[in-house]
Amino acid sequence: MAQNLPAGMGSLSLLPNKDGGVIDDCIVTNAGDHLYMVINAGHEEKDLPHLAAHLADFVKSGKDASMETLPRNGLVAVQGPKAAEVLQRMVPDVVLSEMKFMAAATMTVNGAECFVTRSGYTGEDGFEIGEL
Repeated sequence: MAQNLPAGMGSLSLLPNKDGGVIDDCIVTNAGDHLYMVINAGHEEKDLPHLAAHLADFVKSGKDASMETLPRNGLVAVQGPKAAEVLQRMVPDVVLSEMKFMAAATMTVNGAECFVTRSGYTGEDGFEIGEL
């Protein structure tokens, strides 16, 4: 799935267990030279060991891969019908209304460099803003 994502686009994805069940859902974004994954808050204790174990298997097979967690960085979700309007006030250099659903980009939000995705995972329009 990730290899088919165009740069700057993301997709809702799943972390499956060995039996095909679901451990958790997540959003995976092709950030160009790496994948950017957002897992659900409070699920680090189950998601990160699962990812690390499978990454180790991947590396053992000769693939070049690594994982970096950002535990000190914050992420804020702005959701709802006025999300773009509210966030636009803090993003002067980007026209958010032109950002497609599941698109992502690095941009300055209220003076801070952030990675912003237009996800709307709640069923409403929305954005996730991750500090870089």
